[in-house]
Amino acid sequence: GQYDDIREGGETLEEYVARQESLRYRRVLTASTIEPGTDIRIYPHPRRFPSCYEFSDPQRKLYEDTTFIVVDKPPMLPTQPEPSNYEECCPGCVNLLMGPFHTIAGEEVARPLICHRVDSCVG
Repeated sequence: GQYDDIREGGETLEEYVARQESLRYRRVLTASTIEPGTDIRIYPHPRRFPSCYEFSDPQRKLYEDTTFIVVDKPPMLPTQPEPSNYEECCPGCVNLLMGPFHTIAGEEVARPLICHRVDSCVG
């Protein structure tokens, strides 16, 4: 390719990218076949976030339409998934306790995505 002449430690850019991708962990969320020799990271004691279950209070949903859900995130709940716990974070807990949610076309949303977060006074 056009970057074949770029070298870092004697490897091409394509080799470097392939090596970096092989080092990354991939979260498996559905039943999957794992190839022999694959490294697996298992968390026997994942971090837990009990404040997740405060989303069972309907007062925490401030607004909803087919595009946005606005919630009052409880303190100490991660906004994004923590490596050892994919479910107990703001999108996961909102989906679990307030969902299911649907698109304008009526299709079920697998998991809400984070659009913006406001943790403190802004102005």
